[in-house]
Amino acid sequence: MVTEDSAVPDKSLLAQSLPANYTDAYSKEVSGRDEITPEELIQAIFTRPSPLAGALMKLRNILVKPFGCRSDREIVIGMNDRHLWFAVSLLCAPKNGESQRITVTTIVKYNRALGKAYFFFVRPFHRLLVRRSLEKL
Repeated sequence: MVTEDSAVPDKSLLAQSLPANYTDAYSKEVSGRDEITPEELIQAIFTRPSPLAGALMKLRNILVKPFGCRSDREIVIGMNDRHLWFAVSLLCAPKNGESQRITVTTIVKYNRALGKAYFFFVRPFHRLLVRRSLEKL
């Protein structure tokens, strides 16, 4: 099934961080396999990235040091520096029959104009990489 745009899920830990300067959420209904956990989702997205995603993640890792938190159904990773704050949620709904809804949500808040300028260049790659990562499931 095709990855679709969706709203920030009410059950997401990130819902309490709204409003923000930028938000997106991409969702996919996954079927025909065992239930996916947040740990498996983060591994699929971050440990087996496409070559483009891998190169961009290496560059990002040079520039930032992420921190994380989690729940049983969701992992949130993020960073706050003097230019911007961002968080990415990997939310895995319980399996419903043969399918399961997986949602990746991003929230960005600008702390300074430089953060807005930085994200201007990152945003097109971000959207592309999130969609491609979900399509691999």
